[in-house]
Amino acid sequence: MSVAATWAAALPGIAVLAAAAWGVCTVRRNVGLVDIFWSLFFLLAAVAYATASNPAGPRTALVLVLVTAWSLRLAAYLASRNWSAPEDHRYQKIRARNQPHFALKSLYLVFGLQGLLAWIISAPLAAAMPALRSSAPTADVNFRPLGSRCPMKPNSGACTDSATSASRAASPSLSAHG
Repeated sequence: MSVAATWAAALPGIAVLAAAAWGVCTVRRNVGLVDIFWSLFFLLAAVAYATASNPAGPRTALVLVLVTAWSLRLAAYLASRNWSAPEDHRYQKIRARNQPHFALKSLYLVFGLQGLLAWIISAPLAAAMPALRSSAPTADVNFRPLGSRCPMKPNSGACTDSATSASRAASPSLSAHG
């Protein structure tokens, strides 16, 4: 499955979560509670991307753990702060401008928009899951410090042996100190 297809596959789940959040907020008459669900949209997307990353590698697990920790911490913090609080002034203004039938309009003005934005912003998470890119060719790039003539061994930070010999032969200062 391509990164684009995996990214697109997360949208229905985000839409369902946005609709569930709308239901909760409509019953509570406080659309400001959508803020609690914001980070949960990303968690849902990350789970969808990790599920599609087969086999899941260590980077997939790390991204999923980090997104989960951030998402649950932020959602818990906002829930403890906002659950019993009055509706945020930003949403009160949106409510006032969109009467009558704000409860229905908020489904697309607030919840649909937040879900769509979260889905768009979550695109890098889909690309961060390495198994999703397994069909793409990869290149082994040898990085070297600026000014160095020595290509680095992959994942070691040391010069390749042939490059070290060539560098020493070309540079008398390296052979005297090497």
